[in-house]
Amino acid sequence: MPLSFVDASYSKKVVSICLVGPPGTFFAKAAILTLYLRIFAVKRVMRRLIYAGLVVLFLVCATFIPLTVVLCTPRNGGAWDLVVLRKCKGTAIASVIQGVFYLLLDIYILVLSLPIIWNLNLKPKKKIGLAVVFMSAGFGIIATALGLYYRVQNFRAADPTWDAAIAYICVMIEKYVTVIVSCAPAVASSRTNIIAKSTAFVSLQSYLRLGRSSASSDKLSTKLKIYSSPKQPASESQSNLHAADCNKLHGSPVYDESISTYLTAFESDLKPTCIVQPSSRDDVAGFMNIIKPYIAGGIQIAIRAGGNQPFAGAANIAGGITIDLRSLLGVTLGSTRQSVSIGAGESWGNVYEKLAPSGLAVAGGRSSQGGIGGLVLGGGLSYLSTTNGFVSDQVLNFEVVLASGRVINASPLENRDLWTAMKGGSNNFGIVTRFDMATIRIGNMWGGDVYYPAEVFPQQISLLCDYTNDKQADPSAHLIVSVGYAAAMGGTLAKNSVYYAKPVVFPAVLRPFTTMQQQLEALRTLRMDTLKGFADEQTKGSPKGQRLIYRTATIKANVDLIQTITKRFTASIEPLKPIPGLGAHSFLVVFILPYKSLTPSSPVYSISFQPLPLTLLTASSTHGPNSFGLSPNDGPLMLILLTASWTSRTDDDTIMRAQSEFVRQVDSLSNQQRMGVLYKLLTYATPGFAQDVIASYGTANKRMLQAKKKRKNPQRTMPPSPIPPFYRIFFTIIDPIITILGIYAQLLTPLTVLTSYTPTPQNPPGTETILLLDTVAAFLAGLLFLQVYLLRARPADITVWRAVQASMLVVDIGMLAGFGRALRGQGRLGDVGAWRGVEWGNYVITGGVAVVRAGFLMGV
Repeated sequence: MPLSFVDASYSKKVVSICLVGPPGTFFAKAAILTLYLRIFAVKRVMRRLIYAGLVVLFLVCATFIPLTVVLCTPRNGGAWDLVVLRKCKGTAIASVIQGVFYLLLDIYILVLSLPIIWNLNLKPKKKIGLAVVFMSAGFGIIATALGLYYRVQNFRAADPTWDAAIAYICVMIEKYVTVIVSCAPAVASSRTNIIAKSTAFVSLQSYLRLGRSSASSDKLSTKLKIYSSPKQPASESQSNLHAADCNKLHGSPVYDESISTYLTAFESDLKPTCIVQPSSRDDVAGFMNIIKPYIAGGIQIAIRAGGNQPFAGAANIAGGITIDLRSLLGVTLGSTRQSVSIGAGESWGNVYEKLAPSGLAVAGGRSSQGGIGGLVLGGGLSYLSTTNGFVSDQVLNFEVVLASGRVINASPLENRDLWTAMKGGSNNFGIVTRFDMATIRIGNMWGGDVYYPAEVFPQQISLLCDYTNDKQADPSAHLIVSVGYAAAMGGTLAKNSVYYAKPVVFPAVLRPFTTMQQQLEALRTLRMDTLKGFADEQTKGSPKGQRLIYRTATIKANVDLIQTITKRFTASIEPLKPIPGLGAHSFLVVFILPYKSLTPSSPVYSISFQPLPLTLLTASSTHGPNSFGLSPNDGPLMLILLTASWTSRTDDDTIMRAQSEFVRQVDSLSNQQRMGVLYKLLTYATPGFAQDVIASYGTANKRMLQAKKKRKNPQRTMPPSPIPPFYRIFFTIIDPIITILGIYAQLLTPLTVLTSYTPTPQNPPGTETILLLDTVAAFLAGLLFLQVYLLRARPADITVWRAVQASMLVVDIGMLAGFGRALRGQGRLGDVGAWRGVEWGNYVITGGVAVVRAGFLMGV
């Protein structure tokens, strides 16, 4: 390179490139690592490897900047000249070392993702496709290797400018490839969430798929089990829903069995018109296609997994259709044993039993009979929550049947927004048929229940707050401290439920809660047992068929506030004591049987306090976002559960009012002391009664869930349209485009419009002509409103469609007549050979559209 090229400006540019290059490389490569952190954060080892990669990358990039400043810039006011540039060659060896690290980091980044991708619970085709996206980073490795080669050449060469230029080009290619790879998932997400979900795309897709559902309905009807109520025969509109299946099974024992197996009488009291029991994902998808017209007509559906939510309407519906998922079974361990696929109809006890021989478990429900769906979709707490976060945090993937009948997966890699929404957002977005959850290695645990007089309870509350507020709380511990009233006991009794996720007897963190002096020794159940064993213990205290209701609140773990709440609770019991059979099943009264002559259904009225320490909230935050949005900054927290069960329907209003009033007092007290927290755990709340769970997630999360529900909710499913696909596409897409072009021409290119009528129009057009064209544009805008809004708002109303098209056909005929009059006035109407291309276009386009409208109106 000629030395004359080397001046101050050239030297400054070289140094600028050396200073800007490392930060650019850092952000490009860090983009991929942070993408990994977002996608694979559920794996603790993966997080550590990603953080290690980011640290090494930062050190490699950061050290080159001060080196460049020291060696490549003039000192003490010196000039930018060739001498400075030659000194800068001292960075060449550092550049070679940097290139080696870049190459190793690129290989590290590429290899890091492949084992995780291959072990995902995806079909092989999707795994390969996902791997190919990340394998494209191989081009970056090639560019880095070439860049390293020319860095070495640059170090050896007498005139390094040529090799330095090539090395710079390779570095830029490497950065571009890195940015492309890091953006690939975002591009795919945009295609899935923006393009594929756009109104135009969805409409076109539905047009092309129209009619397929009806073809599959008859085939599906032979497989689905549909049972009807003998007391509530199907209505006329529902009788079309495979009437033979519904009617011939009136009085079926299966219908009665399904109704009678709900946890509470509130759910069993509801009598749906039909109970559908799909046995596979395809059954669910097919049934969603069948019921579209009935949902659009006002028929409602409920979705049942385990049926253990207590309030009426949680998993059943009066006069509607209940989809009972209990036949969707299966517990399948992944090939790497790091995940398990669980059918939506499974119970937690069966899941624990299937995983136990492998020394594994999941952070799932605390009762063996509990269903999967309600707990996971509601957030949920587990014996292992302090270490692993909420139950919903453990979900790696949801297999979901949407309202359209389409089956999708929702995971960090696919439909991430839906994955986030379903973690705490309940079943508002689709029907989950399979849950893929992270497994946890676990052996025996220690724990059980300790009963003691209520007088000791204040001391236990103080200890509980100390544990909750401990920033280093033992993550293996799980605590529930309760006090309750049982009519059969004739008084109040306190209970501590303690669990330790390791085989340690009387661990130090739990000793204050298990060694108090005034224990009821005959009722103590402390022992070493399996996760399944402790879940079975909870099940024994959960008799079915009682009238049961929950209320909840969340507060800060403040001793004085909780003591006041406890006193208020004790006082609130007094007016309720005359009610026969007052109580709560969750108090595990089955263990009081040796102490008093109680039956397993003996009820108790109780309040429980459950810590959400920082360790739990921190663990939750590492598993990716969820819909309720709690973070470690919100904690530590104390969860309050108020439980009441009773036997007589006549006492419903009295107990519910008392519960609601008590929860109102709790909220008022906590807010006055600035200790109240908006968040409410969905699985502990009762809709209505000031228990607005979704609002408790915060305004932003509520809006997100509402937007997602509007898009996914089955009740918003549109009925099959009687409009043939061709006409739907033409009248709602093509026809509006033609109208928009017409409006544009009338307003912005009036001379073009006039030229289409006469070869020699007035130029410029007169004021009267412009006014006429503007009036025509306004008229076309009114037609556009009919095309774009009215037809889409009434997609199944054939009368509206015919009225609109008949009106527009009159307009088309008028336009054709106008063309004819213009030609006749020019004496060219009969001389077809003298027509211009624009005149042929007028007749062909307008006439073609008129023919299509006429064909639609005639039923062609």
